[in-house]
Parts: sequence; C-alpha cells; structure tokens
Amino acid sequence: MHLRLLLPFLALSVVHADPLLSPQDALKKFTAPEGFSVDLIAAEPDIVQPIAFCWDARGRIWVAEGNTYPTRKGKPPAGDSSKPNDAQLTDIFAGNDRILIFGDEDGDGKFETRKVFVEKLNLVSGIELGFGGVYVGAAPYLMHIPDKDGDDKPDGPPEILLDGWGYQDTHETLNSFIWGPDGWLYGCHGVFTHSNVGIPRRGDFPSPGTAITKNETGGLEVPSTPATPAARTPINCHYWRYHPVRRTFEAYASGTSNSWGFDYNEYGDWFSEACVIPHFWHIIQGGYYLRQSNPLGHFNPYVYTNIETIADHLHYMGSTPHSGNNVSDEAGGGHAHCGLCIYNGANFPPEYRGRAMMFNIHGQRINQELLVPEGSGYVAKHLPDFVKANDKNFTGVALKVGPDGAVYFIDWYDKEKCHRPQPEVWDRSNGRIYRVKYDKTWKPWKGNFGSKGLKWLWEPGPSWFGLGDMIASTNGWESRMALRMISERLHGISWEFSESAEDRRAYLGISEDLMTGVRGSSRFGQVPRPVTEQLLIQQEWSAAALREHISIKEAEPGLAEKHTQASLLSENYNSLPLSINRFAVEFGKSGTDKSFLASFATKSPRVRLTLASALQRIALDQRWPIAEALLQHGEDAKDHNLPQMYWYAIEPLVPANPERALELAAKSQIPLVAQHIARRLAETDGGVPHLITAMGKEKTAAGTIYLLKAALQGLKGRSGEPAPKGWDGAWTNIDDILARRPDAKPLAAEITDLREALAVAFGDTRAFPRLRAQVRDTKLPAERRELALQTLLDGNDPEIPSIIMALLDDPVMRLSALKALPRATK
Repeated sequence: MHLRLLLPFLALSVVHADPLLSPQDALKKFTAPEGFSVDLIAAEPDIVQPIAFCWDARGRIWVAEGNTYPTRKGKPPAGDSSKPNDAQLTDIFAGNDRILIFGDEDGDGKFETRKVFVEKLNLVSGIELGFGGVYVGAAPYLMHIPDKDGDDKPDGPPEILLDGWGYQDTHETLNSFIWGPDGWLYGCHGVFTHSNVGIPRRGDFPSPGTAITKNETGGLEVPSTPATPAARTPINCHYWRYHPVRRTFEAYASGTSNSWGFDYNEYGDWFSEACVIPHFWHIIQGGYYLRQSNPLGHFNPYVYTNIETIADHLHYMGSTPHSGNNVSDEAGGGHAHCGLCIYNGANFPPEYRGRAMMFNIHGQRINQELLVPEGSGYVAKHLPDFVKANDKNFTGVALKVGPDGAVYFIDWYDKEKCHRPQPEVWDRSNGRIYRVKYDKTWKPWKGNFGSKGLKWLWEPGPSWFGLGDMIASTNGWESRMALRMISERLHGISWEFSESAEDRRAYLGISEDLMTGVRGSSRFGQVPRPVTEQLLIQQEWSAAALREHISIKEAEPGLAEKHTQASLLSENYNSLPLSINRFAVEFGKSGTDKSFLASFATKSPRVRLTLASALQRIALDQRWPIAEALLQHGEDAKDHNLPQMYWYAIEPLVPANPERALELAAKSQIPLVAQHIARRLAETDGGVPHLITAMGKEKTAAGTIYLLKAALQGLKGRSGEPAPKGWDGAWTNIDDILARRPDAKPLAAEITDLREALAVAFGDTRAFPRLRAQVRDTKLPAERRELALQTLLDGNDPEIPSIIMALLDDPVMRLSALKALPRATK
C-alpha cells in the first residue's frame, strides 16, 4: 500500500517524532477551505489499520482492516479450484484482517452502528461490493464472499475468482477496487510485485466467453464446462479489470509506479495517482506509461515511447523526489501519493465538480488537480491543497464521495510513512474515518437505494426514464450505484432470479427505451452535456454487453441500425470513449467491414483516441483502413496521447505485413508512427531489406533519415552483412534527394554520415575515401570526425593503422586515437 517511499534502502528511514494524538485532538488540527468542515466518523478502538473501503446501497461504509500487513501469514497451499480446499481455507483465514460495516441507521449523519462481517482474513488490500457478496483482494487471491440474503453474514466460504497475485512487495499488490461504468471491476497493481493472474480450474461455472443461451421455455441457461485451466496474465505495474459474469481478466493499461488510487470522471475517462515518478495520469485502455525504475520495461518490448504525465507541475521541491520530502509544503507536500477520487457530488460548490483529489503522504494533506480538456485528453493544473491534517502521523489511504456529496476518507494513522516489512514497527492500536463536507448545503443521506432501484430496474417502459434520472443525477454516488445495479440485474438474471421470460425480454429493450428517451424526450433536453454523455455511455453499454455476451436465438437488430446508432453517438456526443469503443470491439468480433469505423477519424481528437484504443482489440487484417484514416490527421502529431496510441495499435501489423506497413509509414502524417514502423521492421528478422527498398522510393529528407537510422539499428553489432538487392538504388535515390530536395540542405551532413555508416555495415567500400578525408579534416567539428573514425573502425578499413598514427599528433583527436589504437593494431 502507499505507506512508503518504495525503495528498499528507505526501509531504514527516520520515523517522525511527533506524538500520536487522540482522534478528538487530531480532528481539531484539520484545516479546510472556508465553509468546509471535517467530521470524525469512526476511530479506535472501533477501527484500526483501515486499508480500503466502499459503500453499499444503504449508504453504509464497509471497511477492510489491514492488521496482517506488511507480512502475509504463511505460504499459500496448493489448490486449483474456485472452491478452496481445506488447506486453502485455513490459509485464507490465517491472518488478522477484518471487514467492518458502519451504518447511519437513523439518517442523522452519525454512523452509530458497527458490525463485523468477517474476520481473520490474510493480507487484505482491496474491497468492493456487488453480485450478492463482497469482492476481496488478499494476495494471492481475488475472492468473492457471498451474502445474497443481505444479512451481513457470509453465506458460506469464499469463492476464489482469480489466483496468482504476487505479494513480494506487499504495498504494491492488488488494490483500489472500483466498478467501472462498463460493469467491470477495476483495480491497480504496483511495479515491484510480480503476478501471474488467472482463473482456477473449475467445472461449476462457464469458461470465459461461454455463450449464455435461451432454452425452449425462454429461460436463460449457463452451460457447464469441464474443469480446465485458464490462460494467465502477467502483471507488474498495471491497471487491470475483471468481468464478474464472463469471469474474464484483462490487463487494462501498463505503467506508472505503485499506484493506490483509480477513478473515472463523468466522461468515462480514467485517472490515477503515482509516486516517485510524476504524480498524475490519464489512463487509457491499451496505453503504456512511464514506469518507475525501468521506464520502458513493459512486457511488450516494442513500445518505444511512453505516454507521459498530464500534470504540468510537481508536488515536491528540489532536484529529486526524495530530496523534496518534508521541505515541499509550498509545492504540495511531497512526491508520495495515495488514494484518488474525482469529485462528482452535489454538496460542494459547483467549481469542485470534476476535480481530482488525492492524499499526499509526506504532506499529510489532500492535494487537488483541475482537469482541463486539451486535445484528446487533459492537462492537470495545480490547485491549492484542499484539506491539511497538520499532524505528521496522518496517513490517508483512500477517499470516496459519499451519498450525501461529502468526501469520506480513511486514515491509517502511524508515525511510519514508508513501506517497511518488519511487522513490529507498525502501530496496531489506531485508525480513523473522516468526512469533509460543505456546511451550507450539506444534508445527511438516508435510505436504501437498492430497494428503491429494484422497481425501476424491473419495470420496462416509462420507468426507464426514472432510472435515467438516477444515472444522470448530479449526485454522482447515486449515479454510480444505479450503474452497478443495472450490471447486477442485467447480468445476474441467469443465476439469481427466476422471473418470467417476458421480464427477461424487457431487459433487451433497454437500449431502445433509453436512446429514445435521450433523443426525443424533453426531460433530457436540458441535461448538461457531461451528464447526458454518462447516460448514453450506460445505455449503450447495457444493450451492447447483452448482445455481445448473451447469445439469443431471436433476431438481433440489423447491421444498418447499428451503424446508425454508432453514427449518432459519434456525431452528437463525440467525446464518448466507451460507446465507440464498444462498437469497434463488437464489429471486430463479427468480421464486418470496418469502413464505417474509419469514418469516425474525421471526428474530434477524443473520438480518434477511442478508435486507437479499440483498434488494439480487433483482428489485425481489419485494422488497416482505420489506421490509414487515423494517420492522415497531421494535427495529432503533437497530441499528448494520439501518436503513441496509434503506434500501440499498429505495432503488430509491421511484422505481419512489412510492405504494407512501410506504405502506411510513407503516407503517415504522424512522424513518430512512421519512425516507429521503420524501427520495428529493423528489429524483425528479414526486415532490413524492406527498409532498403523503401529507401529507394523515399522522397523526403526526414523520411530518409529515419529509414537510415532504423536500418542501422537493425544491423547494430554486425558488419560485413551482404548488401540487400535494392542497396544501389537506395544510394542513388539518396544522391538525388541531396541534390534536389530543399528540405535536405540543412540535413545533408546527417544523411551523408548515416548512409556511409550503413554502407560500411554492408561492406560497401565506396564510402571509405570520404570518411578518411572527414577524419583528417581539421576544419570539421570533433564530433563529426570522431563519428567517421568510428565508422571506419566498424568497417575494418585497411588504412586505419596509418590514420590513427597520424591522429596521435592531432590534439583534438589524440584521445580518440589512443582509445582506437588497440583495435587498429590487432
């Protein structure tokens, strides 16, 4: 977890000497903006070591206590089933962690009830509710503890949904559980823990992707499958997601550090905080981001270029992150962050909506960022710190918007701020839950959203508009709870409900009902655009998810209708990532012509970003027309995300079809993509001849340079390679470019040097005379002379010994000559 500085030697860091304060005294030290106040919701002895929390539909807080941290109790025993064996059950309940429930039963804003849901769990790091139970992350497991009757007691033993989660560094294992607007459970995973995640062997549930069908009576059936092992996904420094019904696991994006905070805004865009590296990130599905320790150490070696932070500032002062600890008050408190929420409630003043809030560990405060749209994404602007604890023992871990629009947060409360693996250094006696609210508009929340929502979720027709009001509500908590309940009801009907076939068919009308309401009903005419988009995201996902995951024998809507629906979404709401993404994936699986998706490239940068992300998940041979359309937008060349996302989608096309890839590079208006295509081809067996052929056709100086560099990269460490068939034509074409192209004049020296270096690699001695002259030319910069000398050395020029002896009398080149002398005298 984020109680750390992350590097091993920092485990011996100095502990702050400030005395521990009582909950009441600590509360008095908080400072917040004018009009805001901080309340104490719960504290020791009722809660200690809070590490994660979530909400249920009754507005109750479910909190996981992490008493087992930082060392797991025992080694997990062998097991290969979703049903834990006796040894696994003993291991799962060998720790000291608990899940507690705090409730405000009378709606007065005070959480007066406390229950223990389950105890003795082992190394809990994440928690979320849904599908009749509690999802619990406790490496090496992601489990689901059932409570379908809602009596706050487990119905039976946990089910192991996923195993293989690592815990080498226990503050970096699976964490920050959150339901996405698409019905998947999302989370984070840190850089120094190595996981190999997969689904245990099982025979009591369908394999991932198994179709759910209707039987003759109209009921939905889940076919049983033999117990077979599932494929595994390596994870270290990733964002991930798990589908609760299809039971599939995916790596969502790769990179950053050991994030412990993940959230999305009203447009469905995801964000995360980070430590040691820059602190704030816009996370895009399929994206690759700067990694701590090894910036390009992704499992895919062909990433080449990361997507960078969107923050235009740092929260620390000084030349390095660690040097800024405890001296960075004015900048934001320091480099270490934990927890994240994008404010979406109605309690705070309007200007707070959409702001990102995260804890600053060394600054003992809540930082906030203003997310300003720019191009396909955002710039995160620095805002004044939101809340300060003014107590060095404060250690915020997670924060979330509550049903009342206030922000609730948990405090681990400890003198330690670094991850230290020694259990004895941690104070197990305290922990707090706080709430920060805007007093003028705050009102306590009371109710049971679940029972209220059941009526809307079960009745088709006009009642869908009531549901739409909930989804489009300015109360973001209610909006998200409605999305979660839709997912549970739509996807859970085959397991948990026994309603009639007519009720089931009513679900399949959700898309038409909601779309009609949004397009034609005046009730939605004045809804703010972000809220309207959120509604559209959900309605589109609901129907498309059913069409994708449930095979119905009845006729589906025609292709033309799908095209029309996708076009309406893109034209009227062109910042809908999930909508277009879903259609791209759906058509990718169906094998339908992609020309209509390519037409989306004429829309906004946000739509192009969505297409680039979706492109990674459709068949390779169907990506070409969309890629070609995207790469014609030269205005995207300097966008924060698009060049990299285009490349990530195109990369596997290069070895699959080198000739077509080079044609794509020649037409590309995005230089980075063209350069990466050439580099990727150079690293492909047999790729250099394709580069030489392209060199013979190239018409620009810039294109010639990146082709030459790529070919040299492909031949790195080798010399005397046979010249490819088209080499003479490439040489002549470069001569023509140097002689005729105005853009080649300022680049002539670089082009000449690169061409001659490549010639030498091919054993082509026609470059030697000019290189020898270049080495001896005292009027040239030393760098160019040294480069020529190195090229001659690499090419084993027979005149090297005499050249070096002459250079020993040249004061500018003497050192280079001495270094080269051993090679020259072999």
